Amino acid sequence: MTPELSNLLADKVGTPSEYRVVFRKLMGDEDLSVLLAVTEKPLSPEAVARHLGRTEPEIRRKLEHLWKRGLVYEKQGKYGASSFTDMVHSLLRYSSLQGLTPREVERLRDLDLTSRFHRYDTYLKERKILTSSKVVPVEQALEAKQWIIPTEKAVKILREAQSFAFTDCGCRMAYRRCSNPTDTCLLIGETADLTVQKGLARRISLQEAEQVLKRANDHGLIHLTIYTPGQGVYALCSCCECCCHDLQIMKKFGRPDFVAKSEYIAQTDLNQCSHCGECVDRCVFEARAMVGERLLCDPKKCFGCGLCVTTCPTGAINLVERQPIGRSTPK
Repeated sequence: MTPELSNLLADKVGTPSEYRVVFRKLMGDEDLSVLLAVTEKPLSPEAVARHLGRTEPEIRRKLEHLWKRGLVYEKQGKYGASSFTDMVHSLLRYSSLQGLTPREVERLRDLDLTSRFHRYDTYLKERKILTSSKVVPVEQALEAKQWIIPTEKAVKILREAQSFAFTDCGCRMAYRRCSNPTDTCLLIGETADLTVQKGLARRISLQEAEQVLKRANDHGLIHLTIYTPGQGVYALCSCCECCCHDLQIMKKFGRPDFVAKSEYIAQTDLNQCSHCGECVDRCVFEARAMVGERLLCDPKKCFGCGLCVTTCPTGAINLVERQPIGRSTPK
């Protein structure tokens, strides 16, 4: 690619000098020239074609390709270049990143996580959302409880959604730090519809969605509802601590308020417990620990995900309703 084009695009979208390698190594001249054409203001495919001296069908295909990759946005038939941080997020998800060194990839991942943290920290401070995400107990941990609040169940969230769709987990696609399955993410409402339109998600039945959630539990993944201003819940994700942006933010930035606890808490019958430690390995919130040969539980750290319930070989753990502490969290 032409260095002048990559440098010019970097200038246009406000790319810090240390990240300019992204455009130089990951984009060809054709992508760069089309992106440059829509950095100042959104343009129609016809206007971009005239500007570049190309045919309108050719440019329309290219813009739709860039739109599906998240490098441009579309509004009322016009396309504009995404922000640099949004481009980074999309490249991490949809690009092989071949050509970048491992260090360069990790720097992009750090930038992506930090950008997410600052954006959602602002949403929280401005009260546009009450929390970035919220733990939803795994279905299997609740099956025997007739008094469970129905809205806490992941399946009911999907049943009441206007629409939902199935796609790969954006966090695991971007961070790729574990071997957990990627096909675990359920999108909701407008986000689902848009992602299906891009060809990056597909409609599935409620029964198929239940199997997705069950398989996620089998792999020790945590169900989280993810929030965004204006739409509320936009995804029901099954998350791991090494890739999930909110679980990473909790630990890296010391911000447990980014994830709201479920309305339940794990209660352990220590007389029935075999003190095997299976639940310790399963708990990502560090609410359980083995001290010597005895299990110790810290209820203050429990987020009520229910993974310990489904892994306990003696059935010593149950989810019980958490006592209200006065903080309002989304339902």
